[in-house]
Amino acid sequence: MAPQPKPLNVIALISGGKDSIYSLLHVLSLGHRVLALGNLYPQAAAHVTSTPSTTSTSTTTSSTTAATGITADDDAPDPDSHMYQTAGHALIPAIARALGLPLFRAPIVGGAVVGGSTYAPLPGGSGTGKEKGEGGGDETESLLPLLQAIKKAHPSADAVSAGAILSTYQRTRIESVAARMGLVPLAFLWQYPSIFKEDGEAGLLAHMEEVGMEARIVKVASGGLGEGDLWVDVVSQSGRERVGRKVGRFGGTGGVIGEGGEYETVVVSGGKGWWSGKVGEGERRVVSGEGGTAWVEFEKGEVVVGEGEGGGEGGEVKVRKPALLEKSFEETLKAVLAAMEPAAAEDQGAGIEDTAAPFSASATWKTTAHPDSSTWTIVPSSISSNPPTAAEAMASISTQLSALLTTHNLSIKDIVSTTLLLTSMSTFASTNSVYASLFSAPNPPSRACVSVGSLLPDSAPVVMHISLSSAPARRALHVQSRSYWAPANIGPYSQAQCAPLLPGKGVEGVSIAGQIPLVPATMEVVTAADQALAQEKEGGEVGLQIVLALQHLWRVGLAMDVSFFASGTAVMARCGLEVARGRARLAGVAWENRHRRVVEGEEDGEEEDVDLWELTNRRGEEMMGGEKQEKMLPEWENVEGEEEGLGVSPFWAAEVEELPRSVDVEWLAGAGVVGESVKVRSVVSGGGSGVHECVVGGKVVITTMFVGYEEAKGKGLVRVLLGGVPGKEELGGAEMVYLDAGIEELWGEVGGNVVPCRSLWDKEGTRLGAVVVFKSEVL
Repeated sequence: MAPQPKPLNVIALISGGKDSIYSLLHVLSLGHRVLALGNLYPQAAAHVTSTPSTTSTSTTTSSTTAATGITADDDAPDPDSHMYQTAGHALIPAIARALGLPLFRAPIVGGAVVGGSTYAPLPGGSGTGKEKGEGGGDETESLLPLLQAIKKAHPSADAVSAGAILSTYQRTRIESVAARMGLVPLAFLWQYPSIFKEDGEAGLLAHMEEVGMEARIVKVASGGLGEGDLWVDVVSQSGRERVGRKVGRFGGTGGVIGEGGEYETVVVSGGKGWWSGKVGEGERRVVSGEGGTAWVEFEKGEVVVGEGEGGGEGGEVKVRKPALLEKSFEETLKAVLAAMEPAAAEDQGAGIEDTAAPFSASATWKTTAHPDSSTWTIVPSSISSNPPTAAEAMASISTQLSALLTTHNLSIKDIVSTTLLLTSMSTFASTNSVYASLFSAPNPPSRACVSVGSLLPDSAPVVMHISLSSAPARRALHVQSRSYWAPANIGPYSQAQCAPLLPGKGVEGVSIAGQIPLVPATMEVVTAADQALAQEKEGGEVGLQIVLALQHLWRVGLAMDVSFFASGTAVMARCGLEVARGRARLAGVAWENRHRRVVEGEEDGEEEDVDLWELTNRRGEEMMGGEKQEKMLPEWENVEGEEEGLGVSPFWAAEVEELPRSVDVEWLAGAGVVGESVKVRSVVSGGGSGVHECVVGGKVVITTMFVGYEEAKGKGLVRVLLGGVPGKEELGGAEMVYLDAGIEELWGEVGGNVVPCRSLWDKEGTRLGAVVVFKSEVL
């Protein structure tokens, strides 16, 4: 069994609301230690003249506050911060006492100056805007002095937690500050409703009730809620149903749990073992605001401690955690394990003879950056040291790339995705440090990284392929927080970038980073011990790696509204021909399983019985967020195959030298189609050869050509793919080319965008010589 990951020392940011407190409980349940609580409160209104309080202490907690003209325990008029919950902030010291944890507080300075879902600090740190607050600047920067004060008191702090669920706005801002502070961001509620999709949105509230939480509504702002809903316990069954009925009428995602600002809460009670007493028994009053808003104000938060109750760090914290694989992917794992054959002995020397130099290593590799092409390949230029180090090679690539972008009136922000080829993963750290210097802005390109070993020439220990788009305002996904959802970004890359498939065609495609089988909550490589089915089958760990990495790909795709993948590639670490053949088949089974068309009632043709209880009660669940329309991938209503059973995008497996973190498999996807119709056509000619077309929106066709191993070996790539095409003398415009590095006839014919492989396979385990991907306009 793999060693347990080192526990983190966490600063828990709390608003007093249900989400930040429940996130804190997940931090504790995963074995991490919470050192202190952090909270930001609104600055004083003009009419408040209370004497400032700089420090207050009790036997269980300390509260540290900057002098602001008010005490942090007095409620001020609600300032409607975009970033922070402020309603009920007077109860925060009492909540800290109930949790038995030290509390640090600071005022919110500035306002929502930097708009948009992504965030970068303005020049000068907090910025110079004066839109809101005397200090000006963006209110996000208020976190910096707060976290700095906590770090000074607790130097061992290395992580920060928050309660973000669906708010990219909040998550990216906390991640920005965390990165500058050298803290690991934790957001264990991120995408929680989609992970517990069977429970619906209201399931989160029910899970909070299970741990004894009592969360009272202290502000209402929209969604059909009014003053009469203030002080309702929203996590209780009656509270969930009440809010669900009202908010559910308006539809949308996240309303039932308050993600659209419908309401805000404070936690006033919790379960034994992590909470002591009850909060909020002091004087309170209701204040009505503009546009139907209303909130509760408190003079002071008090804690009523019951006899014999404990709090703080005593006792075990048990919360509902998701399974590693969601139900549909557990079924995929079952299909993969069922397809397993007795493991072949690994013969890592099979395929390419190591006694002779691979043909790819002796081929001429050159930089290709045509102004009319959206895909470039950058190869290191001549360097004094021979051979160059990986860092020197990456620096050369960086210099060339910057010059080429300037020549073509492009910028670094126009890079959508990159593929890094290395001779060895041992050089990744030095290569990555140079690579990172290229991408300092938010939302860097998506990235895949593999080692191809000696298949690169000595003069090029690093080669970089890039995909470009000058389209403005591209969508991106860059989640740096640890969660249960999918692996966090731990490098200078995004999970996904969205750009037009072709300029001017209005058809979007999503480029997704390579996905490896990490357990998201720990960021450790998955082992068979993490999943019962994998433990029960010999070789089950490889099957689990295949399926978990594929689940990551699916989750990122769904988060980017992908409805269809144009292709799928399982990249395998070096394992020898027979093992590679078997693993290619298993990955092919997983890909096919994710593309099963399930039509309700299709098998027996019978109509489904109508259940009156279901009609009555399921409607109530739908109002509570339990039955919203689930996004599907593939979205079959938009997919057309020419014959029955078709509609599955092409799949291939590529064996390389090494993969990140020494995993056995990494999943890559072709363009992710967003909201367009897709027509799939395949013509297979035998021996692995075939042509697969994916027509997107009737405007763009993505063509994937498979060349069987024997056919490629005997004829050469150009003659196989383009023989008989008048005037076509070379294979131009390829998006990506995967080649078997041991076939002499393939080299020297294709320039740029090449991934040399030890072996290539289709889903049936048939060996391939080449896979070539094109994009073109539908004529």
